[in-house]
Amino acid sequence: MTTLQTGVRSVPKFPLATTPRIMVAATCWILCLGFFVIEAIVQSAWTTPYSMVDNYISDLGATECGTVTIKNYQEYVCSPLHALMNGAYIGVGVLAILGAALGRAAWPKGGLATTGLVLVALAGVGAIIAGVYPENVDLDLHLLGAVIAIPMSNIGMGLLALALRRTNPVLSAFTGAAVLIGLTGLVFVAMAPDSGIGLVERLAGYPFEIWKVVIGLAVLTAWIRRS
Repeated sequence: MTTLQTGVRSVPKFPLATTPRIMVAATCWILCLGFFVIEAIVQSAWTTPYSMVDNYISDLGATECGTVTIKNYQEYVCSPLHALMNGAYIGVGVLAILGAALGRAAWPKGGLATTGLVLVALAGVGAIIAGVYPENVDLDLHLLGAVIAIPMSNIGMGLLALALRRTNPVLSAFTGAAVLIGLTGLVFVAMAPDSGIGLVERLAGYPFEIWKVVIGLAVLTAWIRRS
């Protein structure tokens, strides 16, 4: 087992193990990169202008053409590939849950990592809810999914950043930075700005997807080095 030397004591280095089960977990999280590919494909199918700065990501999953109203946000949306986008929500949700459940042994022992991974899995549940209930089908349930996904993912990452302090300080710092960006975006989303809602929503949600990919790649790299 690879270790970090800290004085006279040696500390196991993250990932603590690279078993086949953990490699499946890492692969699940790496596959979350597909979310960005699918989002770009769905955006390209729009016949009306879509703005990553001013449009909600959720607009890409609207199942019918029409005007969407969310508080002070009102926008005409028409997403021909909405099923693909909603499938992406569900997909990254399932992958988040699988990665958290199958990869527990890679993380340090203790309540911080366990609770963090449970919250990551709950964030996955929120993403699934958002995908099953697009904004124009059931806005309340769609927003519930978002309310579960974004805060839970950021709190979960925060706990995992603390859990990684000794076993991998670099990944701990990266995770902390992802949380800082995500929470900043979440604050601005809650303020419901008159413009730029798409940008701040992406600041709130993108770090989690990027973080999962980076963690998955870190585990995969460790497995290659230890093979």
